Amino acid sequence: MIDNLNDMLNKAYQKGLYLTFFLDEASCGELNEIKDEELLIESFGGFSSSERKRIIIHRKDINIDNSSFKITLLKATYNNKFYQINHRQVLGTLMSLGIEREVIGDIILKDNIIYIYLIKEMSDFIKENLKVIAKTSLEFNESNDILDKSCNEINKIINVASLRLDAVISKVLNISREESSEIIKNGFVLLNHLECTNSSKILKESDLLSIRKFGRITIYETINVSKKNRINLHVGILH
Repeated sequence: MIDNLNDMLNKAYQKGLYLTFFLDEASCGELNEIKDEELLIESFGGFSSSERKRIIIHRKDINIDNSSFKITLLKATYNNKFYQINHRQVLGTLMSLGIEREVIGDIILKDNIIYIYLIKEMSDFIKENLKVIAKTSLEFNESNDILDKSCNEINKIINVASLRLDAVISKVLNISREESSEIIKNGFVLLNHLECTNSSKILKESDLLSIRKFGRITIYETINVSKKNRINLHVGILH
């Protein structure tokens, strides 16, 4: 990302606008840190709570909207009475078609529906070639459905000794503090889209945690503090 950053900025200056492929949260976080008097950084992944996003770097005199990101949503339904297709199977089948991960955004599975966000240029190829996943026949078509992962979010009140990063992760994942510290140390945790390896980092309201192979944790508010100084914390959990 750093190697390509100067090239992105140069193209944005020359052409007025530079559109990336889909980026993960860490890469989006890095790009959003860019400070430039003449350029703006905007991101969109197809819906409000998307994890993977395309970023547009553009001159301030150029107006953009969601259509500028050139994202298409494909949708297919199947009979899930006897078998449930999972995220890994969808992504694995896409990769088997020779598709690069960066052209695919979020993949959302909801009951018997599969949604795939992707760059507009790949829509026809996917519709023509993605016909079977896990031995299940499918037909993908473009969709205007409006999605939001927050509808699947679980709200909980957890009781923690402190707002330290390792303490909150330990409680939510139901693992020891040592295990949560190891997860953090290994770089598996993003705090507000940037890697955080500091186990003692103190969290605050509206912080967003992304934990590899687990999901997201949103810190909403401190409900109260007990006489023993333990904290009742309202969090949102999205697997």
